[in-house]
Amino acid sequence: MVVSSPETASVRVFPGVIDANQKVELAFRVSGKLKSLPVREGEVVTEGQVIAQLDPADYQIVERDRKARYQEAKANFDRAAQLLPQGYISKADYDRLEATFKSADAALSEARQNLEYTTLKAPFSGRVAKRLVENFQEVQAKQTIVELQDTSSLEVKIDIPESDVKRMREDSVRPVLVARFGPSQDQNFALKVKEYSTVADTKTQTFRVTLSMDSPTSFTVLPGMTTSVVMHTSLGDLTGIASYLIPLDAVHGDIKLDPQVWVVDASTMTLKGVPVKVGAMHDNSIEVVEGLQEGDRIVTAGVAFLTEGQKVRLMKEIEQAEPMGSEGAAN
Repeated sequence: MVVSSPETASVRVFPGVIDANQKVELAFRVSGKLKSLPVREGEVVTEGQVIAQLDPADYQIVERDRKARYQEAKANFDRAAQLLPQGYISKADYDRLEATFKSADAALSEARQNLEYTTLKAPFSGRVAKRLVENFQEVQAKQTIVELQDTSSLEVKIDIPESDVKRMREDSVRPVLVARFGPSQDQNFALKVKEYSTVADTKTQTFRVTLSMDSPTSFTVLPGMTTSVVMHTSLGDLTGIASYLIPLDAVHGDIKLDPQVWVVDASTMTLKGVPVKVGAMHDNSIEVVEGLQEGDRIVTAGVAFLTEGQKVRLMKEIEQAEPMGSEGAAN
């Protein structure tokens, strides 16, 4: 066969939706009245920055009460520890005072923890996507205060058919994926496969694939925006390097088991083994990204029985190549 450029079917385009790499709904673990809510929607915050604060007065009172009870229980237990060896207190009374002391200690720890819970801090650096309450409002424990998103890196979610999800496997040659933005789709960003579902959607029979990309610096991309995801199944689509699809049977291993193809010298009708660099497989074809040129005539059958410099002839019409005694044939 004569090597020719592959068809444009190696490029697929899917609609994608942008999502944050990390996102969380922040809420207090205790209830109370909001005293401070300094952040605004769209504001960038850093890890550990205060997002909101409850009025701590009630929790401070509880903490002081628990502290007093703890000090009393500790004093009683310390005296019991001194009196027990002298026989002035029974073991049962000692155990009771010890239990009271440990209970008071746990109650004080709980009060201090609840007091800390009145301050809500950012668990990671990100952007406030949404504020769901207003300042001075009474809020309940676990009620969402703000939604925080980490947009330092982004996710792109697409749904692809069964024929394409097979290419996502780590043990296969994965396609090149690019996200396109802008009115003229002229802003391209490389994507990497983060994860993919192995269960098809019951309605669409497609598989959800999650891709990752770095957040652009030249313009703003926010979660919820849409993009076009271009899947290049040919390695040469983005590099500009010519790539060709040839029959899988045309490629064989040389003496070092490196891939090579028999190329026919048109002037002498002899064979020359040409090392090639292969890419992705497409059904019964394989992509060659280096070693061949458009117009090269290659042998596609019986390649294991041919040798360097062997003479071949072209078969007529659609006949397959046949050896001619010491000679071979090419199509």
